[in-house]
Amino acid sequence: MINIIKDLLKIKNWIKLIKDPGKLKSVILKRFFSYPSKRIGKIQNKYLRNFMIKFWINLSKKNKSFNYFFFSEVDENSKKNFAFNKFSEDVFLSLKNNGIAVIENVLNESEHKKICEKFNNLNNNNELWLEGPKNITKSKDVDIIWAKDDIKQFSNLEMISNQITSKIYGKIIKPSVEFYLHKSNKASEEIILGENHLHMDRFIPNLKIYYSPFDIKYTDAPFSWVLKSHKINKEYIQSWLLNLENFSNVPSFSEKNSYLSTFKKEDIFRAEVKRNSLIAVFTNGYHGRTPFMKKDTSRKVVFLHFGNFNILSLFNFLKYNQ
Repeated sequence: MINIIKDLLKIKNWIKLIKDPGKLKSVILKRFFSYPSKRIGKIQNKYLRNFMIKFWINLSKKNKSFNYFFFSEVDENSKKNFAFNKFSEDVFLSLKNNGIAVIENVLNESEHKKICEKFNNLNNNNELWLEGPKNITKSKDVDIIWAKDDIKQFSNLEMISNQITSKIYGKIIKPSVEFYLHKSNKASEEIILGENHLHMDRFIPNLKIYYSPFDIKYTDAPFSWVLKSHKINKEYIQSWLLNLENFSNVPSFSEKNSYLSTFKKEDIFRAEVKRNSLIAVFTNGYHGRTPFMKKDTSRKVVFLHFGNFNILSLFNFLKYNQ
């Protein structure tokens, strides 16, 4: 709230809105109605904090799709098979029980080639992108180049996204499409909070889709995930309410993060994927890319975020239960 007030008092922000009034709606939605985040953990009054956490969790339950994927019990007879060579109902069963699904050879060849070519132009051609490209490096160990594009540029990827979001949210959600190039400058990189270690993005249902046009091997910082950690049950809620270290993205398994240490080693999955593979994953569970293990390697991934599903969407759950 303090940051919002500061932004409202900045004259340059008002000048930007006057010059481009069309952005006003998106700014309001982003600043005032964005999806609840772990910033709730910063509320000092624990009764208010716990009330807010319970409130958003209970409201999330009212979405029937969320109830099925995030609040139902895991089918213990289900297989830990989460890699598929075609899009089918098994993808959604894996998401329900494991919190992740990998689909290989997912896009047609022409669209796969188009995305590969976009990555080749990630460093030097601003005209090809909605925003960027720009350097968003957080550490001297890894260079990160970022750019944003429109899902309409990729009809095959859009179709897959629509199929997945209509099931998960109860309605098609348009994603933002972001290209990320990570390039390793060091054989063993430092831990970057919220990125290259296991962490949670949210404490209520959340989906991300990652598309990898190229092979990602063990040394290329593959995506990692704790199976079943997306389930919002009594243990999960107790973790958020009583163990606030989960809000601070503590990178250690053993020192402070007691909830993370309860997971079995065999439940931690490392997604070394083939070219043209897609990962759908629930990021309210523990996830993150692994650190680079080798110098002069790279990781090129397209991220699909679903920020268009916001607080208003949670309150308007009947619209998503049709």
